[in-house]
Amino acid sequence: MPVPVTERHTPFLSVCIITRGRPALLRQCLERVVRGQLLERARYEVLVSDDDPQGSAREVVEQFDGVRWIQGPGRGVAANRNTVARGSTGEWIVFVDDDELPEANWLEEMHKAACTGRWDVIEGMVESVDYPDSIFWYAPSVMSPGVFCTANLAIRRELLFALGAFDERFAISHEDMDLGRRIRASGIATTFLPLALVKHPARKESLSTAFSRAIQQQYQTFRLLHGSDAPTLCGKMSALALPWWTIVYLYRCMRIEAAAEGVGRWKRYSIDSVIRLLCAPFAAVRFWRNELSQRRGPNPGACEDQQFKQMGGQGRCAS
Repeated sequence: MPVPVTERHTPFLSVCIITRGRPALLRQCLERVVRGQLLERARYEVLVSDDDPQGSAREVVEQFDGVRWIQGPGRGVAANRNTVARGSTGEWIVFVDDDELPEANWLEEMHKAACTGRWDVIEGMVESVDYPDSIFWYAPSVMSPGVFCTANLAIRRELLFALGAFDERFAISHEDMDLGRRIRASGIATTFLPLALVKHPARKESLSTAFSRAIQQQYQTFRLLHGSDAPTLCGKMSALALPWWTIVYLYRCMRIEAAAEGVGRWKRYSIDSVIRLLCAPFAAVRFWRNELSQRRGPNPGACEDQQFKQMGGQGRCAS
């Protein structure tokens, strides 16, 4: 529950960043987070959890005074987020990804909202930039509340762990969507700050990566919505349910995106929709195989861990 904050006690923030094998992007992010913020440096700490077995981020982190480097667990983005969160000391954890570029007033806005004592979760805006009309470029965008994307999210530390933290079965993506579902169900106080802005430059990706991402997103989202106990998740029923759900999902997304941005990006939306429809049967098969793996073996995340390694350890909103 929200706790009033007095003038003598202002909350300390822990900026938590996860990364894997992207030192150049991490350096740009840390420049903004460590040296480019209006908020007094004494008000926040910065932690980086590095999931690269070679520790490629350590040399970058050492170039920034006061930033802590943590060796990640190597089990995917959810486990990495939990690792960096456990290493934090602040009352508030502020998640941002290694490929984000926060504006100068970003932490100042987060800190002001935290100081009111009215909120338990604070969402910030994520703006995609340099984004051409092509499916081969990717960047998340958060322009309204209720998304709870960890590209720009603050949450009370004790509350994060009271909610169970991140479900580590989400090895590649959608771990924040799962957390958001629990946030909404709990009825805790949340707010959205348009002025707490981070920008996400679009990055180019190959056709195989776009294809893998489409399969992964459908697989994770379908499991997120229906859970592992739903009868539609086994055998032939999942192969029928997932493509149908994809059609409905795409129709709703197209309506929302067209209303928000007009028809200027019709090509990307159209091609992306076709790819997702083609991927749906593959996602259904993958879901089925993973369900069997969970029921037969001691490691419920084994199938996702393998997919995580095949994709180079890079998730959707986690880096």
